[in-house]
Amino acid sequence: MSFVATQVAEFQKLVGLRVVDWHGVEMALREWGPDGLPSFMEPSVPFLQLLVLHARLELDEQLEISTYQNNDNWGLMLTRLPSSSGFRADHEGIFRTRSLAELPSGSIDSVQVFRDFAGDIERINLVVAGSFLSLIAGEVYENPDGSLQVQVGGDESVLVQIGAGA
Repeated sequence: MSFVATQVAEFQKLVGLRVVDWHGVEMALREWGPDGLPSFMEPSVPFLQLLVLHARLELDEQLEISTYQNNDNWGLMLTRLPSSSGFRADHEGIFRTRSLAELPSGSIDSVQVFRDFAGDIERINLVVAGSFLSLIAGEVYENPDGSLQVQVGGDESVLVQIGAGA
């Protein structure tokens, strides 16, 4: 079985697992905000931009969702870790480590896996305790004029969108 096919199967096995909480390494949308510090929020961007997303599960397990590179394309990947593996919290600058209490916890009711033109995993849609959560391999770029451009699909960050429909 190919790497991507194995990853699809691993994502699909998440149905029925219970998420206790989420945390991740967030990447700033702008290197310098109005206060001169990195800016992580922008009302016009409906995504959290993460380097890595972790879900702590009930049964002493942790999921790590990140990206893999396939030539010029990127896809989402899942790694299962024991909860005791910890989480590196020493990121700084345009990165910050934080608890993601805004993400839903509870039972993973459904998982949909979407692949792109190259066959890579572009998007994962989850329903967690009745709440919709979309994970996308993408990136938010800051243009020279200060505006932001969202690249949905095929890029190296994990974009997280809460509450949008499938």
